[in-house]
Amino acid sequence: MKISYCASEVKAYDPDRYLTALFAPKGYREAIFSLYAFNSDIARTRELVSEPILGQIRLKWWDETISSIYEGETINHPVVMELAKAIKKFELVSKPFYDLIKARSFDLNDSPLENIDELEAYALNTSGVLSRLAMNVLGYSKGAPIKAANLIGTAWALIGLMRSVGFHAQNKRVYIPESLIMNYNLSKTNLLNPSSVGQLKEAIKEVVCKAEEKIVEARDLKNDIPKGANSVLLLAAIADSYISLLKNERFDPTVSVQSSNLKALKLTIRNSFGSY
Repeated sequence: MKISYCASEVKAYDPDRYLTALFAPKGYREAIFSLYAFNSDIARTRELVSEPILGQIRLKWWDETISSIYEGETINHPVVMELAKAIKKFELVSKPFYDLIKARSFDLNDSPLENIDELEAYALNTSGVLSRLAMNVLGYSKGAPIKAANLIGTAWALIGLMRSVGFHAQNKRVYIPESLIMNYNLSKTNLLNPSSVGQLKEAIKEVVCKAEEKIVEARDLKNDIPKGANSVLLLAAIADSYISLLKNERFDPTVSVQSSNLKALKLTIRNSFGSY
């Protein structure tokens, strides 16, 4: 089956979100794919450039492009054109897009955030904002759907960052907060030092526990979540699998944690019961 450009981009670079988007109502799906494709592009900024200044230029381009969309001008770019359609059709406000771009500028910085609160804020301002935008497309702008989107989006980012500690460390990027680096006597410049892997595991575990708490809090809202909002929240079901795998590997940052090929079946079952 042929899929759209935005869907193909999301499938390639954000396959878990791609799966969840398939459960969105058909009339909303392409708009959600455009949001996720936009996010995928800015989230990969650090990997796509050789120098931080080039990353800043890339993010600045997106900032100006979003401004152009709201001024009624659309450039000939497959993601931009679909994003412009979604913004117009679902009357999406501009602030979340600017917030996402601004938050991604941190990825160009090699210094860690100061504490877990700052890490959670980064997660909220990236993945949380994206989940809220997807909820806006589905027609929800307040109440339990937005609160759950914030919680699950934030948890998803925290888990993703902890799954990627080894990859990021090899590329001189540190998402373990400064406070945990100090508490566990870790080295910012040699995070994967074999002599301190045990302490690093404990630091990762602490962040993952925070993510788990947010998922539990989001599930406490289940009775207040309309079935039509469920697709955005299905990330929680995939997050469960990653958390279990991290625990099974005892939070080892040198092990690549990949979830089961049965994700689609799991999402189908969860969605059929209106759960996430």
